[in-house]
Amino acid sequence: MKNIKKKKIALSFLIIAVSLVFVMLLDFSPIRSQPVKSNKIFINYNEQELQQLEYDQLEHGNFSSLEGNWKSKDKNWIRLAVDKGVLIAKGKRYFLSLGGKTEWGIPYLNSRPESPYRHSAQLTFYPEGAKIPVRLPNGKIDYTGKHDPTDKSKARLLFSQTILTAEGLQKNVCYRRNF
Repeated sequence: MKNIKKKKIALSFLIIAVSLVFVMLLDFSPIRSQPVKSNKIFINYNEQELQQLEYDQLEHGNFSSLEGNWKSKDKNWIRLAVDKGVLIAKGKRYFLSLGGKTEWGIPYLNSRPESPYRHSAQLTFYPEGAKIPVRLPNGKIDYTGKHDPTDKSKARLLFSQTILTAEGLQKNVCYRRNF
């Protein structure tokens, strides 16, 4: 019995030795000479997946996708600045926290003014492609995006207490300002 075990062990060593010699004889130089272009992993997200990622960040208190300066396109422009959990609008500071989700599933942020005597509004982030609801002249709300006058190819911020008309959106929607 011991003799059979010794033969099996010897055969295993022989197979391993032959395999190692074979591997050493192979020429891997063409593989080694290929330059490594990048070790980064790129994940391609579609527009809907990116929206969901940004919404998930907001829901977990991560406001990094909002940070920066935002400005409306209206001639009497509105400027908003977001830094971490603080919104600065018209020279006043507001502390941001998740307020909930709108009827159409977009998270909005509550803004608590620094002074307890100030009124506040919701801050809603609309990523690229998201439609902003519009109050029509007859009082109905359009959720289809048909009457949304904003540039849907860009991320937008809206600091408002209610659903606005198309004219109100043109004046109040802010776009990320690139310096």
